[in-house]
Amino acid sequence: MRIAPIFIAVLVGTLVLPGCGSHGIFRDRGHDYLQAQVGKPLAYPDGLRPLPAQELYPIPNIEQRRTLAPGEKPGTEIPVPPQVVTLVADAPAAAVEGDAVGKHVPESKVVLTSDGNGYPVLMLDLDFDWAWQVVGDALRSLATVKIDDLDRGRAVYYVVVDGKRNGAGDPWQLKLNYTANGIQVALQVDENAMASQELSAPLMQQLKDGIVK
Repeated sequence: MRIAPIFIAVLVGTLVLPGCGSHGIFRDRGHDYLQAQVGKPLAYPDGLRPLPAQELYPIPNIEQRRTLAPGEKPGTEIPVPPQVVTLVADAPAAAVEGDAVGKHVPESKVVLTSDGNGYPVLMLDLDFDWAWQVVGDALRSLATVKIDDLDRGRAVYYVVVDGKRNGAGDPWQLKLNYTANGIQVALQVDENAMASQELSAPLMQQLKDGIVK
């Protein structure tokens, strides 16, 4: 026996319509976040504090952004960052080669200060390439510091200070962070905590002296 097509259509409609409701077959969850509850702030153990938020990929000022020359077409080649061009073009040749870099840093570009929680930090008014070089040179000049390892991609020098490591037996992390005011250099226990002021304060002073010598 054949079932009439119109009967099949009515039957399907009868089964589907009750499930649609006021939201259709699939409920729109785009506004569910409006019903979210605010949780309690994250609690940290005594002696630890969160690291300050940093701009890992700051957007350059409009005058620093590369524009196409008249008649130039967009391509796939990655342009050289403007700050690197400025460094190479304006600095003396000796200032971008090897250990000579640190000898050309004006004292006005190296400031010993503290973060919002009173931990000593260095602020370098330099681009990252130059800052990484001069900090490394200064570390190597310190008899009390040994570079155990380094990771330029993470902007970290792993150091042993005065023959001491952190409580876990690992080297301290000397981290270079991007900020709106330049490169911030800070001594950390690890990615989640700063080193004590007693340890970091003299090291920051020694680094400053080594950079501007």
